[in-house]
Amino acid sequence: MHKVLVLTLLTALLFPASTDARDPDDFPKPPPLGWSKTDCKEMMKAREKAVLKEAKGWMKEVGRAPKPKAKKKKEAEIAGRLEEMQDEARVRITAQKKAAGKWGKKPVWATVKWAKKTFQVAGCLVNKPDLPLQTLRAIAQAPEKPTEADQDLLSEAETLIRVKKIRDKCWKLPVRIERVKCRQPHAKYRWLDRYKLK
Repeated sequence: MHKVLVLTLLTALLFPASTDARDPDDFPKPPPLGWSKTDCKEMMKAREKAVLKEAKGWMKEVGRAPKPKAKKKKEAEIAGRLEEMQDEARVRITAQKKAAGKWGKKPVWATVKWAKKTFQVAGCLVNKPDLPLQTLRAIAQAPEKPTEADQDLLSEAETLIRVKKIRDKCWKLPVRIERVKCRQPHAKYRWLDRYKLK
């Protein structure tokens, strides 16, 4: 009787019930996935500054005191480049909206004013924070010409999907101690159990 009690206490200490629970309340609060509105605003603000700086650099190619005709021609040329950026940005956002489906929200745009016109030179699709992991990956993969942010998002999504699959496989093991040992290497991703793959 004494041995059984000691064994029971040791088991409870080493493997508490919460370690193996599937109750969502038992897992840490998960971080939001993808891009929030705040993330997008920060990225687009930085992009606006970068593009405007680039446009001013192009303008310097005509010299410090260009003739009106030369200046007007250069401004029109730069406006054409900005319009190309706008077309690419809109195509990219359209593709990501399609990939996101119901998980996508209103995009945030980086706008630059030039030659009395306003151009949407870049866009960032805000997504719902609890979207499925495979949808997150689909959003990152959607553009034909991915940005650096898209590539970073894809890398993050691939990592999360890989870990999620491992943890889900661990939960299906028949023996409790095997389930615990299996999940241990990815313990910091415990919050992933709150998310769905699709």
